[in-house]
Amino acid sequence: MPPPRTAAAQGRRPGRSATDTRARILAAATSEFAERGLAGGRVDRIAVAAEANKERIYAYFGSKEGLFDASVEAIIGELLDTVPFDAVDLPGYAARLYDFTLGHPQLIRLALWHSLERPGSIEQLPQSADSTVRKIRTLSAAQRDGLVDASLPADRMLPLILGLVHAGLILAPLPTDPVEVAAQRDAVRVAVSRLVNPLGWASLGRPSLRGRQAAPKGDAPRVPRLRSPDNARSIGNQPTKPSRSARHGEPRRQGPAHTGPDRRGLWPRSGHSGRRRGRQVRADIGGG
Repeated sequence: MPPPRTAAAQGRRPGRSATDTRARILAAATSEFAERGLAGGRVDRIAVAAEANKERIYAYFGSKEGLFDASVEAIIGELLDTVPFDAVDLPGYAARLYDFTLGHPQLIRLALWHSLERPGSIEQLPQSADSTVRKIRTLSAAQRDGLVDASLPADRMLPLILGLVHAGLILAPLPTDPVEVAAQRDAVRVAVSRLVNPLGWASLGRPSLRGRQAAPKGDAPRVPRLRSPDNARSIGNQPTKPSRSARHGEPRRQGPAHTGPDRRGLWPRSGHSGRRRGRQVRADIGGG
C-alpha cells in the first residue's frame, strides 16, 4: 500500500488548510480590486500576493467576477459582525459605522468600483440583500413602536442614514487628525439624530431650538448704517423718502457742490454754505 501523500507532495505548504488559503486569496483580492477595480485587477497578481496558484483561485470562486463579488461580500460580512444594526440607537450606530468605514477604506472603494463596473448587482449579493431586508424590518418595527420618526418609510430612511455616514468619506479626503475625526463623527451623529428624531435631537447635549431664548438687546449684532445714493441720508433699517429726482425719474446730478448762484441768479437756500452766503449777501445790500 503506497504511503499517503504529504502536503508538500500535494503542492501545498505544511500547516496551511483550504480555509487559510481561501482567506489569503480574499485578502489579496480585496487589496487588488480596491486599488484597480474589476477590469484593472489581475488574477496573476492576486495569486502571487496570496501565495496560491491560479487553478486554486478558479476552483474556489469560478471566475474573476466571482472573486470580485466574494471580496465585496467578505468585507460586508466583517462589517455586519463588527457593527450590528441598532434601530433603537441609530445615531450611535451611525457613529460606529463611520469609525469602521474610516478604518476600512477598501469598503468604500470596493462599493464604488462595484457600482461602476457591475451596476445594480451589489444589492443582489446574498450577504448584502439579506442585511438590507433585516435592517428595513427592524427599522419599521422601531417606527411602529414610536422610537423612530415615521415621516419617511424605512426603505427610504435607511439609504439616507448610510448616505450621511459615507458622504464625508467619499467627497473629501479621509481625515487623519484625531480632532477632525472626532468632529466629523459628532457631525454624523447629530445629522442622523435630527433625521430619525427631529424633536428630540437636543438630548445629545445640543441647545434646543424651542427652548432657546432671544439674546439680550445689548448683545445683538450692530447693523451698519448705510448712505442713500439719492439724498445721502442715514437709512439704517428704516426706509427713507426718495429724493425729488428719484421720484420724477430725473438723473441725479453729479459734480462739485454749488459755490455760487445758479442759472437764475439765486444762491442756495439750504445747508450751512447757503446760510453763510445769504448772510453775506444781506450784509452787502444793507440787510440784517
